[in-house]
Amino acid sequence: MESQSTSSESRDYIPRRLSWTDKNLKRQSVQEEQLFERFTGPVVILGDPGMGKTWLMEMYGKHPGCRFIRATSLLRRPDSTDYGTDRLIIDGLDEVSALGEEDPLNEVLTKLLACGAPSFAISCRAAEWRGKSAEIDISDDYGQAPAVVDLELLTSDEAIEALSRRVDEQKAYAAVRALQSAGLESFFQNPLYLDFVAAIVSTDDEVPQTRAGLYEKAIDQLCIERNPYHESRGFSLLSRDEALNAVGALCAAILITGHSTILREGRSTEAIPVAELGELATTEHLRAVLGSNLFRAAQGAKGEFRPLHRTVAEFLAARWLARYLDDEIDTKNEPRFIAHRFMAMICGD
Repeated sequence: MESQSTSSESRDYIPRRLSWTDKNLKRQSVQEEQLFERFTGPVVILGDPGMGKTWLMEMYGKHPGCRFIRATSLLRRPDSTDYGTDRLIIDGLDEVSALGEEDPLNEVLTKLLACGAPSFAISCRAAEWRGKSAEIDISDDYGQAPAVVDLELLTSDEAIEALSRRVDEQKAYAAVRALQSAGLESFFQNPLYLDFVAAIVSTDDEVPQTRAGLYEKAIDQLCIERNPYHESRGFSLLSRDEALNAVGALCAAILITGHSTILREGRSTEAIPVAELGELATTEHLRAVLGSNLFRAAQGAKGEFRPLHRTVAEFLAARWLARYLDDEIDTKNEPRFIAHRFMAMICGD
């Protein structure tokens, strides 16, 4: 989840709890605003995809004495960058891993030391954290072991409260209870999935019983243009197939090249220009879908957009790529063309 720059986005934010195992092997937890009071040294925040790590980190970045930055962006900064006394709130260590680095944490620690070893907190997908060996690396560089905390799942009460901001309270209660009865608690315990549930429930549809079904139905709802001002413009004029083809191409480009944003117009070394993707989908379609609910404006970067969430990008990219691997495809050279095109993008050609 991204920076909440509008009042409606801030209203939708769900305050979180974080937990850890203390030296006596007892589980402890704190509200998010108490975390840095409890731990003044390095902090590592772990969570599964869709758990709201980015949203939490961006909220922390608004605290006095804190500065939000993405891990991939940090690595592009000059070694001499002076962050003063600010605590760096570094989001997405796992995104560095996605770029193919052998040791993402080592890359980040090297950059931090070159910048004067500022205080930091960093987020990472739980499955991609190296555990004790990573803690030792941080301890060697910072003189103390990091606090490793987990972003807790939403409770049923928190999920109902959050859903009630988007749909009727009775619908929210019924949806959560239905998911519990079906053994699909993860659909409301994970904020991203809960967003999907909200999009579906708002149309009176039943919530799907599989994760793939949840994604498919939610994406259909997210593709609907609900702002009357935009109904006759760009994205809303595309067919579902045209829209998802363009969205999938953009998401695949982001994930395969390691960039985090798409640039609507012009050229950039930091983002993928739409102009370079015209062979994957119609340029007009690519620009149009950037205005949909499946993308958001990148914080602090004019004209740049990023997918709603990395897991959404992964789903849509896989869906799009599968299209070119289907046995029924007529143009047999197309998969080879796609592969060569992405290789050229990765190599900067």
